[in-house]
Amino acid sequence: MIEKVRKAIKNGNLMEKVFHKIFFELSYQISKVSRYYWGIMNPIQPGRILFLTFQGEYTCNPKYICNKLLERNYPGDLIWVVDAKEEKKEGSFPAEVELVERGTKEYYKALYSANVWIDNAFNVTREFVWKKRGQIYIETMHGSLGIKRIGSDSVRNGKRNQRGFRCGKLTDYIIANSVFEEEVYRTSFWKNTFIWKMGHARNDILLNESDDERQRIHQKVRKYFGISSDKKIILYAPTFRDQHAEVEELDIKSLLEEMEKKHGGKWVVIVREHHRDKQKMSEKSDDMLNGNNYADIQELMLAAEIGITDYSSWIFDFMLLRKPAFLCVFDEKIYKEDRGFYYPLEETPFPIAHSNKELKEHIKHFNQSQYEEHIDSFVKRRGCYENGEACNRIVDEIIKLVEGKR
Repeated sequence: MIEKVRKAIKNGNLMEKVFHKIFFELSYQISKVSRYYWGIMNPIQPGRILFLTFQGEYTCNPKYICNKLLERNYPGDLIWVVDAKEEKKEGSFPAEVELVERGTKEYYKALYSANVWIDNAFNVTREFVWKKRGQIYIETMHGSLGIKRIGSDSVRNGKRNQRGFRCGKLTDYIIANSVFEEEVYRTSFWKNTFIWKMGHARNDILLNESDDERQRIHQKVRKYFGISSDKKIILYAPTFRDQHAEVEELDIKSLLEEMEKKHGGKWVVIVREHHRDKQKMSEKSDDMLNGNNYADIQELMLAAEIGITDYSSWIFDFMLLRKPAFLCVFDEKIYKEDRGFYYPLEETPFPIAHSNKELKEHIKHFNQSQYEEHIDSFVKRRGCYENGEACNRIVDEIIKLVEGKR
């Protein structure tokens, strides 16, 4: 051991590592002091709301809460955290929403002057922050009835889990859409957090939008991707994997051929990778389009005729539309051992394929009425209370909080 240390010193490796450790720790402590400074120097502005999403985009539950506040002519400041302001396309955010770039001086000023933080993951706690008396942290999360375990006992990522526990301690209210999701929160990071049993704001658009609004979204999606009106859309959006195994991949060509046989017409697949896998897919063709840069997956759900995933929870939102959905779990055994499930896949309402051949069979023999019966049974067992009124109920509570009436 002593000899190894001597060699490390001789080669300069040990001193270099020590220097980097000291430099990192010093930088970290300076940044903490800096954040305390911005917290002290920026008093809370009543009614100011700060929104964060792990995507850094105008999407998910925070988007629909923000839209509802704008619809009601909310008088307070609405601020959105983005990863890089210059990367955001014009028109991606409402004109009334101010953008701040994460990690900048403007971000910390906004963070500590906001009356309310509205988040959809562990975004506030990516780094050490403190919450001042009078600040309110609302966690919306981005899953729902999903099967993937999210607790620290299942996800082997120490930094991520530390962020989760910090989030749990800071959160004042967390929003659920089912008895099942309440239990997920209680057994993961939010053991004592007050739960708003209201449903998810992002799902109102799936449950009660007018035909005109749905048609508008259909046209918006088709225009964005250049999809002609004679083509039908399949949405394929797999989840993130900590470990990638050598397994069979989804055969897009075979999938399209089978859909044409079953339903007729021409089909196209929008492939939308998980946020952390966005760089994986760069190519596109006439029948396979890159959906990674389309921020709002709820709008893609409305435009799609068919949904396909592996373990991603978006499929449980898509299910509310009663449109056909399939699970392609070609690595089920590996994923189950690595991450784990809250319940067996067989309890979901979706046909389960372990190969491309099996997927073709499920498409060929798909029964819509039987599928809808399975959905009804599933949402009843999970105690789902989505009713299309989540946005109104959530915004009512937020307004009560900022007005001091709650």
